[in-house]
Amino acid sequence: VGLNPPFVLAVIDGVLELAGGVLLAVGFLTRWVSIALAISMGVAIWKVHYQWGFFLNWMGAADRGQGMEYSIVLIAALACLALSGGGDASIDGVNQRSADRDAAGRARLRGKI
Repeated sequence: VGLNPPFVLAVIDGVLELAGGVLLAVGFLTRWVSIALAISMGVAIWKVHYQWGFFLNWMGAADRGQGMEYSIVLIAALACLALSGGGDASIDGVNQRSADRDAAGRARLRGKI
């Protein structure tokens, strides 16, 4: 697609997408992983999908690639995750609740509550 060095960048992107998908599934580092994956999808739109227009190739024409429609939907979903976080059931949510509980406990010990 015109990026250099091609093999190194392909390996980095493959590891990013695999590890990023796993991290998003368990909800760990959700905001940072979402930003990294959105940047990756932006590069994919720029280098691959933009030339084929907006819409996907629904007819399966062999001489035409896929448009950027699906990639834009993925970027929008990743932006929502980056803004909202992983939620209460994620590892990030559990860690946040633990940090809030610890801070409240320290405040109680100091007599501020």
